[in-house]
Amino acid sequence: MRYYIRINFLPEPRDDTTLAGRCISILHGVINRYGYNDIAVAFPEWNENAVGSSIAFVSQNPEQLSLLVSQKYFKEMASFKYFDIQPLKLVEEGGEEVAFVRTQAADKATGSRRSVNFKRLAKRAELRGEVYKPRADSYRSTFNHFHKIPITSKGSEKSFELNIELIKIKEKSLGVINNYGLSKKTGTPTSVPKELK
Repeated sequence: MRYYIRINFLPEPRDDTTLAGRCISILHGVINRYGYNDIAVAFPEWNENAVGSSIAFVSQNPEQLSLLVSQKYFKEMASFKYFDIQPLKLVEEGGEEVAFVRTQAADKATGSRRSVNFKRLAKRAELRGEVYKPRADSYRSTFNHFHKIPITSKGSEKSFELNIELIKIKEKSLGVINNYGLSKKTGTPTSVPKELK
């Protein structure tokens, strides 16, 4: 059995991606602190244009979900009426399944990443006594539609973006989840229900 807690973002105007990123940051901290490895992130209103105005957390362990939403950030956001935290619910099985994965192909295609890679490869070539000659097609990359979610690392205080992609899954699948509650792109994905009301 799987359970979920859905959080609706209130009121307007608001920045849904920033709120989603903050929620994922809190999840990341809980995963690292308690060693949880089966809380998956879902976006019930995900579409081509936006991540939507809600986020959900799915797990086979209802106690872990309850502990997650008892964190100070969630309590404060609910008390200020910025979040509507729905009660814990049982997932209705049999519906469409999807996986939310981190896609790093888009990161590799950015100008800043290309510059870093160029410098690294040029330095390696120099140490070998060679001159680095980049291939014309070395940065060609294709990737599916994704949304960028801003995250701030608590450890380093650095900001970065998670590129998140939705993948359709044929049936319920329990695989490996990373420290941000996202399914790993390689191996068996962890699916979540597409419909979480």
